[in-house]
Amino acid sequence: MQFKVPDTRSNVRPGTYRAVLTGVELRENERGRFLLWSFEVRTRTGSALVTGTTSTKFGAGAKARAWVEALLNRPLAPGEELDSDELVGLPCYVVVRERTTADGTTLPVVEQVSPVGDEE
Repeated sequence: MQFKVPDTRSNVRPGTYRAVLTGVELRENERGRFLLWSFEVRTRTGSALVTGTTSTKFGAGAKARAWVEALLNRPLAPGEELDSDELVGLPCYVVVRERTTADGTTLPVVEQVSPVGDEE
């Protein structure tokens, strides 16, 4: 009998990528509620899905708010409301880093989201 170890390595290496937001999900774990953001990035070999997490906080210094403002390419106005579905499909740049899980698996994760300029 022959065994083959699956290749679980991602084709997304650390770096900055052009991306499109594909979804935002509310999740919960033992530490509480958080948002899971999914992005499709373009790589040399095609496209891949990468994710990043933020808290559910949306104050001035919150990562979630910074990501939304980057996707919209503008600051949010006081009292402004929006639905995450309005963000799906918007382009951006993402900074990807590697994270090693408890079992030793290395995964790409989104660390930062930046706006795509008006010229693009």
